[in-house]
Amino acid sequence: MSANCPNNEYRITSYDDEEMCSALMHFGIPVGFRKKTSSVHIEGLLHFVTGSTASISPLQMEAHIMVSHTEFYRRLRTLGLTMGTAEPGVGDGFKKGLRETEGKVLNHHWSINPIRVPCQTSPGKHHAAEQRVPRNHVPPPVDCSTPVVNQWIDTNSNLESLLLEGIRQARHMFDYGKMRMCYEYLAHDLILSNRPIAAGTAIEFSQAASMYSFIGDIVTSLGGKTPEATLVRLINKMKLETPHLVNTKAFGSVRDALLEMSPMWRRFDQIGEWPRESDKADPLPADMFTFTAVREYSTSYFLVALRRPDGDVYSRRVLLNLEDLRECTSTIESVKRLRKEDIASRSLSGSKTSAIKWEEIMRSYLERVRAVASPLWGDFLPLLTSQRPSSCTLCLCLDPILQPLPLEKLSEFSSFAVVCRELSVPHIRHKTQLRNAKQLSGSSLFVIDPFGEYAADTPPLSGEGRGKTNNIDVITFQREGNGASSRPSLAYIRNALATKSYVNLLVNMCGSLADILQPKDVSQLHLDHMQIAIAFMGTKETSYCREQRNEACKNALNVFYERQDVVSLLLLARGVHLAIQNIFSLTAEECSTLCKRCLPLPGSGGGKTMSDVLKAVGVDSEDPCSFFVIYGTSQIGKPKGTS
Repeated sequence: MSANCPNNEYRITSYDDEEMCSALMHFGIPVGFRKKTSSVHIEGLLHFVTGSTASISPLQMEAHIMVSHTEFYRRLRTLGLTMGTAEPGVGDGFKKGLRETEGKVLNHHWSINPIRVPCQTSPGKHHAAEQRVPRNHVPPPVDCSTPVVNQWIDTNSNLESLLLEGIRQARHMFDYGKMRMCYEYLAHDLILSNRPIAAGTAIEFSQAASMYSFIGDIVTSLGGKTPEATLVRLINKMKLETPHLVNTKAFGSVRDALLEMSPMWRRFDQIGEWPRESDKADPLPADMFTFTAVREYSTSYFLVALRRPDGDVYSRRVLLNLEDLRECTSTIESVKRLRKEDIASRSLSGSKTSAIKWEEIMRSYLERVRAVASPLWGDFLPLLTSQRPSSCTLCLCLDPILQPLPLEKLSEFSSFAVVCRELSVPHIRHKTQLRNAKQLSGSSLFVIDPFGEYAADTPPLSGEGRGKTNNIDVITFQREGNGASSRPSLAYIRNALATKSYVNLLVNMCGSLADILQPKDVSQLHLDHMQIAIAFMGTKETSYCREQRNEACKNALNVFYERQDVVSLLLLARGVHLAIQNIFSLTAEECSTLCKRCLPLPGSGGGKTMSDVLKAVGVDSEDPCSFFVIYGTSQIGKPKGTS
């Protein structure tokens, strides 16, 4: 809504009747009020529905978001008319869904955001080279032309304050889906206002809200009858059936109880607050880059942002083909199944060589992924290649739809020293603050061959596996001398993981991690004490047959929950600092070899450093399918610019 507009006639012609009619109908205001009424009066009705900013309710949150969206499209259409680039698709997204058609005005402003590529210098002189002035430098001539007027800034409007109010209310009610939408519109508003750093920050917060909505929905659906899940269901029920209680102490007490009980929801709530100095470059940990990509709500567009260690951030709005993207996702699942079938057949026949040309399959698949997803980082390639990637860490903060893709394997990213994934950039900053304040130490838990399928392939658990002071507890398949055997129960493994004295977890087994740690169990555990969790997943003919039998009893939703990327994200959300897992199945021998390279794990002394562990799983292998994905950030220093 614009405030104090001096020209009433301008307001009448600039509003779209269908958009205003939709807003009135949404709030139950009779459409008859629209006839022979100025747009100022109509806005007054909408503002009356939003109520006081001091109160909170689902209706008021919807009102703020709807009014913000209506105002955004009105201003965008007006700007398009002023620029002479008005297209039918610029302002009709309100009717067809949020920005389903291409908006030339938005694309133009996102594309002209300059990307500054620093000079390549030796380490230690990087920042100085960017600001060095040649000795014979001639200053550029003074531009005496009339500066270009930004019609978006000059329009008197309270759009930003409305969006921030919608974000505040959505955060209070744990509605991260609505928060994501508000941050998307805020990013557009900021880039149109020539505030690129704040716009990039809004993209990062939009991706964070998208990931928290994704994780929160999974945890809620899998929560069962735990106290945490009961409180989440109670909050959702209060929002739907008794919205008048949201602004009372009753809702506040339930909300506070959930935050006190669940570290995950408490982190989500702490991270979701918009920074006060959003236009100021916020440095990252030393030598770390972050690449953020989030899909715009119900469209094929993605907002992407690349942040440098010094805090500068560059952003773009790109279009992807969602059908091709989903095809790449389904293809990688097919490749995973083919990989397991190949290893199982070789294990049964005793053959060590595969008849399948995996190198050609992986090369073809990665080229397909690059062709589909390369618009996301295309404009950032000059910046990425000029930053000495061999000594830097790249952290990918991706939309849930991009999580299954093995982007780390692409040549554009593989040149970095470490490529990892995180829930969001705000999550990285939160973990950095905690890590600088407290270092974890304790024992290690090994889960080795719980189904008794390794036999001679089981790695040693003494000597090289133990540090000077590390304590190691082992859960494994037991074979008795009289031929009897015992397998550890799932409940026993789950209870062991909940023990706060264990700061490291190493799993070496055949099958999938969901065979011993179901997604439902992960969603109920508090794992903030867990520093690192490494899982080596192999395949044998017995494990392949077991998985085939189990999959026959699962529906599509259960199969989705047990996907490698979903389980790893759940571990990260529930508190694990670093989770490492192979995407494609390996042989039992390969798993054992990699397991030995990681030992002893970081702990209270004598263990390897976190960087040594990352190097151990990232060693070059002749097998093109030997590929691990790192979720979470390793031990990193303080942000640049801090003492």
